[in-house]
Parts: sequence; structure tokens; C-alpha cells
Amino acid sequence: MKKFYSEVAVAGAEGNYSVVLDERILRTPGKVHCALPTSNLADAIAAEWRAQNDEIDAKSMPLTMIVNAAVDRVAPKPGYVIDTIMRFATTDLLCYRAERPARLVDKQNKSWQPLLDWASEDIGVKLEVTVGVVPVVQDRGAISSLREGLLAYDHFRLTILQILTETLGSIILALAVLEGRVDVEQAIDASQLDEIFQANQWGEDEVANARREAIREEVKVAAHFLTLL
Repeated sequence: MKKFYSEVAVAGAEGNYSVVLDERILRTPGKVHCALPTSNLADAIAAEWRAQNDEIDAKSMPLTMIVNAAVDRVAPKPGYVIDTIMRFATTDLLCYRAERPARLVDKQNKSWQPLLDWASEDIGVKLEVTVGVVPVVQDRGAISSLREGLLAYDHFRLTILQILTETLGSIILALAVLEGRVDVEQAIDASQLDEIFQANQWGEDEVANARREAIREEVKVAAHFLTLL
């Protein structure tokens, strides 16, 4: 798409900011007004639009893409998005431990168990742990509590939670990032623990490295978005 504006500005007041392109309020692809909750987020979105050259490159505007998804896809159907996130509750990465070798088992226990303990103690969701890949049946009460807790998040945070859950393979790990329990690097290391262990044992793989780097960038963008809310 060719650039169709010259000036980018931010307008509005607390809780309802807008990005303005040549006096036209920025709208999503679905033609919905991008109402932004903080000036920091509005400024960051405006900066992405100012940085565009003659051709608009959507891939260079990750924060704008998150806003578009939140407004057009998540806000109208939060229940559907919550259901999508909840599919990870029965297959959460942190609940599936290796049988061997002992060093990997120890690393998993030290990295993952404190997060499950946090979920149990702080958000009232106790998930069961199993060894191997056979699905573990989680308590219905825990699953219900987890889903109910997600209802409290607005469409922006739900969007970030979905991104993090799908990228990290763990709803608990995603919630830990959302609630500030872990930082970006801790979250990435926890989600990639098995892969990093194997790489240290058998050597690096270019494809695996590229995949880990893509995950790192996606998590970093999502976490940055959170700081702007």
C-alpha cells in the first residue's frame, strides 16, 4: 500500500487516545476507530506510522498489528478468544516433564514448578503434573477458575495473552509474563528449556536457532506492548 498521509499526530485524553493521519483518525482494517488507553501506546503507534516510507510495510508495525487484532478480532468475541487460549490448559508445557535424563528433569523441576506453585498460590489455579506425553486430566474446578480469571482482562491484554500462550506453549507462562512474575528472557528460557538442553548436548541447529529467535522477537514485542498499557 502506498503511503497516503504526510503528518502523524496524537489526540485525545486519558483512556481514549487516537492516532491522527492528516487530520483523519486512524482506523483498523475493519474500519473501527483505534481507541487507545494510554498516551504511551498512542505515541508508540504514531511512531510506527511516522517511520513508514513511500510504501507502507505492515510487518514493520507490530504494535499496530496487535491493536488491529485486539479491536477487530478480540473485542467483538472475547469468549471465543478465551476458549482458544483455554485449549492450552490441558496441554500446558509446564505440566509435562521428561522421564530422563536426570539433568533435564532437574532443570524442568527448578524452572517450571515455581511457576505452577505461583499459579496455585496467587491465582488459585492448581494444575497437575505428569511424566511423559500421556495427557493428564486436570481438575475441572481449576480449569473453571482459570477461565473465569481470563474474563477480567480487557481486549488488549487478552490479545497479548493469546500471543504469548501460543508462542510459549503455556498459558501459565503467558500469565506469568502478563502479571509481571517473569521477564521476557526468563519466559523464553523456560519455554525453550528442552530445546536448549538438547542443543547443548548435541550441538546447534540452524533451523532450531531461527525458530527460537522468531519466538524471542514475538515475545519481546508482546511484552513491550504490555509496558505501554
